[in-house]
Amino acid sequence: MPPIAKGSEGEGVKDKKRLIVAIFGILSVLFLITLSLVTAMEEPLVTRIIIIPKGASAKKIAQDLEDEGLIKSRLAFLILARITGAGNRLKAGEYELNNRMGMIKIIKRLEEGKGILHHITIPPGYTLKDIANLLEREHLVDRHRFLKLCHDPSFINRSLSIAPPSLEGYLFPDTYFLHRGMDEERVISLMVNRFNEMVKREDIKDEMLHRTITLASIVEREAKIKEEYHIISAVFHNRLKRNMALQSCATVLYALGERKPHLSVEDTRIPSPYNTYIHPGLPPGPICNPGTLAIKATLNPADVDYLYFVLREDGSHIFSKTGSSHTFYKSTLVGRKKHRID
Repeated sequence: MPPIAKGSEGEGVKDKKRLIVAIFGILSVLFLITLSLVTAMEEPLVTRIIIIPKGASAKKIAQDLEDEGLIKSRLAFLILARITGAGNRLKAGEYELNNRMGMIKIIKRLEEGKGILHHITIPPGYTLKDIANLLEREHLVDRHRFLKLCHDPSFINRSLSIAPPSLEGYLFPDTYFLHRGMDEERVISLMVNRFNEMVKREDIKDEMLHRTITLASIVEREAKIKEEYHIISAVFHNRLKRNMALQSCATVLYALGERKPHLSVEDTRIPSPYNTYIHPGLPPGPICNPGTLAIKATLNPADVDYLYFVLREDGSHIFSKTGSSHTFYKSTLVGRKKHRID
C-alpha cells in the first residue's frame, strides 16, 4: 500500500478541527437561543417600541435590542441572523417587540418590515407642502426629500401618464396606513397610485387630465359646503366659456404662498402666472390636491347660468348671473370684508 502523503494528512486534521469548531459554534448558538427562550418566559413581560433608523447595521440593531432587554445575547442574535441570511435584510422602521418573542420571531419581524402602522388622513385641499409638513410631524418622511421628489421630472414620469411640472394635485387625499421607515418614494407612490385608481374610475382621458385637476383644485379651495361644489364648478366653467378671468382668490393665495383671511387690491396684482385676476384662463397647474367631490363636480357642473358668487360668513355663497346683481349682494352683506369672484 502506498504511503499517505503528509500534506493530505495535515489537511484532514485541519478539516476535522474546522468541523469541530463549526459544530461547537452551532451548539453554542442553539444553547443561547434555548436559554434565552426559557429565561424570558420566567421573567416579567417587557414590551418596547423600537425605532430602527435607515442604514442601521445588524450589529447596532442587536446592541439596541440587548440594551432594551428584548434579547439575552447580541452575539447569538448576530450569528442567527447570519445563519438565516437575514443579516443584511433587517428593515428600518418602528416596531413593537417584547422579550418573550424570541430571537427567531424578532428577526423575522424585522426582515419582513412589519412595523407599527400609522393611520394618516390627507384632507382634500392640502397642498404638497401641507402634506409634507403633516407627514414630517408624524416622523414618517423627510420633508425636504419628499418635496424634492414631488418636483423631480424623472420620478413624475414614472408615476403618471402625463408630465406635469410637479405632483401638486396628483397626491390623492385619502386615509393611508404608513409605517416609519418607508421610503419617501413608497409613500408618494401610494398616493399617486390611489390618484390613478380614481382617474380610471372616473374615466378621465389623458388629454383632459391636467386641465380637469387644475380646475378641480380651484373648486376645492373655493367651495365650503358640499351642496355648492357643482354650482361653483359651473361658475368657473361659464366664465371660461366667455373668456372671462376666473378671479379666484384661492389662486392668488397660492401665488402668495400663504393663507390670509383677506386679500388686498395689491395682492390681486401679484405678478404670478397663478394669479387669475390678471391672467385669463386656468393657471399653469393645480393649486392643491382636490378630493373626489371637487373632481366629480368639475366633471359634472351644475346646469346654471351663474357667473359670480360672494361668500357669506357661514361659508355658503350667494350666486349671481350679472355683475350688477353681484355688486348689490356684496354691498348688502353687512360686515363683509372680502369676496371671492368679483
